[in-house]
Amino acid sequence: MNKREELLSVVDNEDLQKFVKFVQTLKSEAVDLVEILSGCSKKQLDRLWEGVQQTCAVTMLSIEAGDDDNGDHLEEEMMKILEVLQCVVDLASAAIQQEEPHVSPCLKSSAVLLLGLLLPMPETADRLKNDICVLCEKWWQKNLPGKEDLITNALIYLLQRSLSLQTKKEIKRLWSLHTALSLFNMSDASSDMLRDLLCQCVINTPFLKFDEGCRFLGCVMSLDPNLTDCLHKIIKTHMPISNRNVMERYGEIYFRAWQTATGPVLEKLESAIQNVMDHAVHAKKSLAPGLRCLLGYFHKQRKHSGVDSMLLRLYGPLLWRSLKVANCHVRENAAMLLLDSFPLQDQELCNEELDQLLQKQFDIFQNLLEDTYPSIRSVTVRKLCKILSTFCEFIPAETIKNLVTKMMQDLVWDASSADVRASVILSMMTLLDNQMFIPMLKPILPQLCNHIHDVSEKVRVAMIELLLKVKGIRAIKYWDIVPMEHILARLEIDSHPVARRIMKLLQSTFMPLDKPKSVQLDRCVALIESSRGAARQYFHYAPANLSVQDTATYMISIVACILRCIKAEKSKQDGVDTSQQEGGDNSKSQDAAAEELDEEEEEEEEEDGTLTIHNTEVMAGLVEAVVILWSVTNNEFKKRQNHGIEKNLQTKISIAVTEMMKFFDDPQVCAALINLAGFVPYNSVPTISRMCLSKLKKMPVDSVAEDYNCYLDALCKWDKVVDILDLVDEWLTEGLQQGHSQTPTVKVGKTNRKSVGFVVPHEPAPILGIDYLTYMLRHPICRPILTSHENELTQLQTKLKTVMKCVEKNLRSDTEPVNDDLLTASFGLYCKLAGILHQSNTKNDATSTFEELYSWADVHVLPSISQLDKRADMTSRKRTLFTLTDITILPSPDTQDKQTDLSRKRTSQQAGQNSGTLATSIVEMILAAWGDLLLIGIGDTSFAVLLADFCVSCLQRDECLSTLSAVMNCLCSVTAHILLQGKRSDGDSIAAYLGKVFIAIATALLKDKDQVSKLLPGVRNHLMEIFTLVYGSPLMDETTLQEIMATVIGALLGELVHTSQQFDLEEISGDLTQLPPLSRWLCDSVCRKNYIAKHFIGELGKCLESGAVDDLHTLHGAIHMLGSIAKYKPKIPGMKECWIAVQSQADKIKSEQHTQEEEEEDVRDKELLQSLTTKLQECQQALGLAS
Repeated sequence: MNKREELLSVVDNEDLQKFVKFVQTLKSEAVDLVEILSGCSKKQLDRLWEGVQQTCAVTMLSIEAGDDDNGDHLEEEMMKILEVLQCVVDLASAAIQQEEPHVSPCLKSSAVLLLGLLLPMPETADRLKNDICVLCEKWWQKNLPGKEDLITNALIYLLQRSLSLQTKKEIKRLWSLHTALSLFNMSDASSDMLRDLLCQCVINTPFLKFDEGCRFLGCVMSLDPNLTDCLHKIIKTHMPISNRNVMERYGEIYFRAWQTATGPVLEKLESAIQNVMDHAVHAKKSLAPGLRCLLGYFHKQRKHSGVDSMLLRLYGPLLWRSLKVANCHVRENAAMLLLDSFPLQDQELCNEELDQLLQKQFDIFQNLLEDTYPSIRSVTVRKLCKILSTFCEFIPAETIKNLVTKMMQDLVWDASSADVRASVILSMMTLLDNQMFIPMLKPILPQLCNHIHDVSEKVRVAMIELLLKVKGIRAIKYWDIVPMEHILARLEIDSHPVARRIMKLLQSTFMPLDKPKSVQLDRCVALIESSRGAARQYFHYAPANLSVQDTATYMISIVACILRCIKAEKSKQDGVDTSQQEGGDNSKSQDAAAEELDEEEEEEEEEDGTLTIHNTEVMAGLVEAVVILWSVTNNEFKKRQNHGIEKNLQTKISIAVTEMMKFFDDPQVCAALINLAGFVPYNSVPTISRMCLSKLKKMPVDSVAEDYNCYLDALCKWDKVVDILDLVDEWLTEGLQQGHSQTPTVKVGKTNRKSVGFVVPHEPAPILGIDYLTYMLRHPICRPILTSHENELTQLQTKLKTVMKCVEKNLRSDTEPVNDDLLTASFGLYCKLAGILHQSNTKNDATSTFEELYSWADVHVLPSISQLDKRADMTSRKRTLFTLTDITILPSPDTQDKQTDLSRKRTSQQAGQNSGTLATSIVEMILAAWGDLLLIGIGDTSFAVLLADFCVSCLQRDECLSTLSAVMNCLCSVTAHILLQGKRSDGDSIAAYLGKVFIAIATALLKDKDQVSKLLPGVRNHLMEIFTLVYGSPLMDETTLQEIMATVIGALLGELVHTSQQFDLEEISGDLTQLPPLSRWLCDSVCRKNYIAKHFIGELGKCLESGAVDDLHTLHGAIHMLGSIAKYKPKIPGMKECWIAVQSQADKIKSEQHTQEEEEEDVRDKELLQSLTTKLQECQQALGLAS
């Protein structure tokens, strides 16, 4: 019996277990069911499916009978039933896979029965459910009889599966069944499940990501008007959170739906599209770009029939009206839509109507270019130039000319907006993409020349981008638009974004590596002659576009050029002097150096004689070029793969720089050569290396950094920092010991030195030595090398500590004082080194150093500050006396003695006058260095509290507030440190420190109001920074914030009450000028930022409501302050509530005043009450409150 007969026999027996076992056996043996069924006749197939139908019926009955069972037995039975159904599905699938399948009624009934079980089946039978769905899909695709009955549940299941798995494969399967959607009545209640699933699909990311998903959703949107409306609403709710890619996909969905829709669905779709257009016109700035992306898909589909007429029909009622509204944002959105959708036209119109429609759009463009809102002008320029470039063949030449003229003559000079100017320049690049515009733009582009110097970096960048664009066009030369002098001027001074683009423009112009070396050098010389500053910038950026080998080769070529110039100059000299032999030796060495450097150059590449060594500017520029190139490329040279290049370069440069130093004496050239020598080993240039330290020793006292920086840089590169430190140490020792003595000293050489040498006398210059170290600490090359010598710096710091003793002597004025400038500079360097050498829990711990400085300053320095005012007054009184005693008519025998006594008196008086200044400088240095330590994270909270105590102590001793600025700056650092720690300080709070500062200022104002009033504006920013830190931090608790503002209000009311008692509170002004100095300073500080002012007004209101303002003068001060703030900044939150509180308090105090019986007080009190009432009314008017 063959397999076919066995199958028929098993089915006829109606034995489910045998049927399942037989089918599973066939599958396990890889027997093709399709082949078995293809051999059956129609009669046999009918017999087979009749039996299978009976099997299905029995299975269904068993399912119904098993509904009453429970537990494991039910699960077991269900597994058997699923196996039977799986076998039926396998047979049905094999039956319809034949070329011409025979669909018997029983086969169709079995398939319908399986489809009915598709959705109710449990999730565990997912494989069976998927196979049933596949069966229905194939049935539909083969267009077999009864396909309409087999697709409904399959489509719903496939939608559920696609939303669950979210794979491209499932979405493709769904798209293959999209034609079956027409079978559903979407308005009927039976389609609710399908409609809900379709609504989920429209916001599902995979459906929007894959093309098949977009096609399917486009088909769905064209099914039913109600469904279209529902999907449109869902899409609108999803638009605010959709990116541009998703919005463009939505545009594709709407377009596909519009293409296939007809009748009511088409009307509904066009209404939905017009709704999107309306939202795009009126949308906020964040949403409008996405909506334009959606509509942009329609703009790109103009090739399809009917799109143009649809866009005109839908845009027409919106755009023409929206372009004339007052709201600038609506006008901007409408303008962008019009520019994106240009040309709006309808091919069914006649030519005359088309021309009128296009002219209407051109007129609108002209108006948009003149719009009052800069953003509209900017976007119009950019998009309009794209239109002109794209449609230039269809736009009248006169129209193009008028629009371009408008941009080039008016908008490019728009002083109100840099964006507009930049847009015009960048838009010229768009026009240049079209070859037809080149003849038109060539004569007018030079008008943009001065825009390379525009104040806006954006415009300058746009200008260079335009030049880069022109560089690629043969018909226009970029230097005809902007002369080279202007480009080089910008390269010299402009920012990195501009300079980088200029380098891209000029790289091949001044460094043509594909040209002979002689041409490269000519271009280099031309660049230096044009602008040395620009040349420096050029060579700074050049290595970014060169290889390491090309950079080294170029540097060697420049040095070889200089040596050839030297050789040429020597050959022109006439006669032979007494040093002929030596000159001959030098000439030979120069020739050898030139040959060593330039072995590969040919004879014809030698200089033509136009460049000489007498042109020191060019010579210095050439050497600087080599130095800059080496500085920028030095890190690349240090890499292992470039070690050979560096070695070769050092060998050749060491020979050349030695020869050049013998010949040049110009300071610029020599400085550049010293810098160049710093890159080669120390022993390779012994003459130069020994000269550097000697030059530093002989440097004049008044030298500046430009005079000695090259020597310091070179010595640091050679790691000769110890020699510099020894020199500074020697100078400091002699300077601190000798005071003002100017006797030259001779430095004794080291005893262990075996070589014989001469010791040159030199004058010690300790301040200059400190300047050396200060420069080295600031310079990026010298600093890391200097700080690596920690032991030597520690020894120097120990030496500098002796300055504290000298300061004490100067402040006491009991001996011949050391120069104050030297003490100040030395002490400043000591404080800097304390921070630089800081290491926690070691002898170099900066915190212990500054704690020691605190104790020392409190005992020896601060007392001198407190005597500054007294000494100044004494000096002023004695100056007249000294002047009169100096006048002598005839000399007397004891004139010399009198003059000596007078000189001593002057010295003593001058020391007394300067001690206060020295003390102030010392304190300011301590405060500055201490505050810097806190800012970089050195020290804990107790260290910050100690600094705050020192600040308060300084102000309490400093009666003239000479240290106020330094103190306030330090309190900013303390506040920042406390906030960074995330907790309040262990000592006094920030409010307490501020309170002590306010008390010190108020005390000083009583003594010298005019002088202190001049100091307060200079420290306003410090106080504002403290307020900003405190009230902008989320770490501060409400209690601390209230304490700080209560302290401010207390200081304000204290001064205002005092002024009111003196009857000096004048009328209220709108700029706080009528407030007393401290109150004006505090009110101006708290009112600068609204969130700080809000806290201030809130705390003032609480103060008034609490009854703290309980007397007439306090109330007068509060009203005067509130009225001044109301006129200065009336929109601070809480002002009206505060006015109500002060009005209530005023009414209460007025009623109490009426009960007083003393006549003498009534007169003054009545005047005060009258002033109080007037100011209350002014405050009420300023706040806009009804009477």
